[in-house]
Amino acid sequence: MIRIHISTAAFAAIAASLGADANARLNPHGSPSNGFSIWLDKTTLDQLDRLRGPAESYSEVILRLAEMEDA
Repeated sequence: MIRIHISTAAFAAIAASLGADANARLNPHGSPSNGFSIWLDKTTLDQLDRLRGPAESYSEVILRLAEMEDA
């Protein structure tokens, strides 16, 4: 497992897709004002890395994917 830091908005997008067990599955640490650290398995992190554009953060990737899901 690898810990990454994401924005509050990115955490909210993930939590909305995971439903009620989001906190248990992500084990977040942090606060709404500073964002959250979450744990991801290497496979998931590798997928995020493949989807990242130049200079794009993990939070930006997550928010972009969430927007695509909503469209």
